Amino acid sequence: MATYVLTPAQLNSRILNSFNIPAALSTPTVSDSDAQAFINAAVITDTTQANSVNTLVVGLKADGIWSKMKAIYPFVGGTATSHKWNLKDPRDLDAAFRLSFNGGWTHSANGALGNGVNNSAQTFLNPLDTLSAASYNYSVYSRNQISTVYAAIVYSAEVSEPDENGANFYYGTMSLLFDNLSDPGSMQIQYGTEGYQSKVYASTNTIGFINVNNDAGTISLYKNGAAQTLTGAPYAVDLPNRTIELAAPAPMQLAFSTIGDKLTPTESLNLYNRIQTFQTTLGRQV
Repeated sequence: MATYVLTPAQLNSRILNSFNIPAALSTPTVSDSDAQAFINAAVITDTTQANSVNTLVVGLKADGIWSKMKAIYPFVGGTATSHKWNLKDPRDLDAAFRLSFNGGWTHSANGALGNGVNNSAQTFLNPLDTLSAASYNYSVYSRNQISTVYAAIVYSAEVSEPDENGANFYYGTMSLLFDNLSDPGSMQIQYGTEGYQSKVYASTNTIGFINVNNDAGTISLYKNGAAQTLTGAPYAVDLPNRTIELAAPAPMQLAFSTIGDKLTPTESLNLYNRIQTFQTTLGRQV
């Protein structure tokens, strides 16, 4: 506690004192109530970030995409605390699908970067309970090139008893992974009911917005809003009874992710455009 000693001349005099009081931090006010709820939960005090979130929400609603989403993770605010919130339901509950970060992560204004060893982000979203087997969509926005041999980005697989060869038998799976990136055709979308089937995207470039869509068993992949050619036969679709993890484990810098119902090609393009505008406003677009 600071003290002040009076001089003889100041005795019986009126003493005035002034303090440098920092301005109280305030939460920016925006036009959309859903955007405001997220801003309040994530304690976003930066006006540019708040306005970016508001513009994003208003745009997704105008495009008819907002209502199809179960979880939207903008990774805005620069900290683990601000990155965990689900824009669709910003309550601090497992049932609201807010993220729980495990293992090694580095959080910054550019997003959440996994160490590629033991990192994962638990969504608490169980596909079997939340999504339709023939109608789902998920996406990630990656800011860096992955060079690891194996990296799962979106992963949910239910394991049954080992098969006759002793290997684990997956009977419900949905995942986006990169396997052996030294070779072309290493981006795989895995899905299926008995075992699993892979659709393969002939590219090793992991930078940008990657959007996977399942429409009645037809699997599509969009990279930066453009449909990509996939190889692999159609396969029966089921959903795992296991919650989805993001970047489990992958040394990817996540700057956005979504999980929801299937999108049309136009909606997939619109989703990319809205997210890219969001990233550009924040100065972290790729």
